[in-house]
Amino acid sequence: MGSTHPGLPLDSFPMSRPNLGQDQPLLLFDGECGLCSRAVQFILRRDRRQRMLFAPLQSAVGREVLVGAGLDPEILASLVLRTGDGEVLLRSDAALRAAA
Repeated sequence: MGSTHPGLPLDSFPMSRPNLGQDQPLLLFDGECGLCSRAVQFILRRDRRQRMLFAPLQSAVGREVLVGAGLDPEILASLVLRTGDGEVLLRSDAALRAAA
């Protein structure tokens, strides 16, 4: 797995870790959206304890989480946060909780 040093490009970060449980927050982002990628970089720089996981909405992990939450994986919200307790937040709600 790649390093999680905030100076590295986004594609060098581990996108999914299937061996981790559902208790860690997972932020799904539109991998084709520049603003979304910058938001992820912002959060990564502040997540010193590395508690947040990240994956593109377009990935297999992203699609699985969306379908599991009853969301259409073809309609991509800019950000989706699955909290450690399983709550799913969209767009600005996801960004604000992830940045907290």
